[in-house]
Amino acid sequence: MSMSSQQLSATEVTWEGRLANEVRAQGQIEAAFDRADASERAGEFEHALEWLDRAEALSGDLSPAYRAQRERLACRVTLQRAPAPGVG
Repeated sequence: MSMSSQQLSATEVTWEGRLANEVRAQGQIEAAFDRADASERAGEFEHALEWLDRAEALSGDLSPAYRAQRERLACRVTLQRAPAPGVG
């Protein structure tokens, strides 16, 4: 039984589907990191933290650089929430 060049085996279909899912997931992770960076530049530190959380959920972990960025952002959010001296 010969297959035409247009037909794919079940293994090939499964592999292509997995590859497509992996490419899509990688794009979502990269977009989340890009949005985190853009939010930080815009001074939207809470949004940046949310994007880092999403990137971590999608990828399973953050690199040391992004963990450091998260710590920096968390400090900035805390400072933004703190009342100004002499207020309160």
